[in-house]
Amino acid sequence: MARWSRARALIDEAVVAHVDNQRAMLAALSAAEQAQLARLLDQLLAGLERTVDGNDGNDGD
Repeated sequence: MARWSRARALIDEAVVAHVDNQRAMLAALSAAEQAQLARLLDQLLAGLERTVDGNDGNDGD
């Protein structure tokens, strides 16, 4: 059980560090730029999901 507690603590530390790093990176962008980035990343993710699902939007041309 102690091993799980230590593992959980390490995971929590890593998540906090990761979130702090993301906040620091995004601080360089305005709110509008952050919104634009979110939209672009959503589009990128949707395209990747279509590719993984075998439907990349290319109808064979």
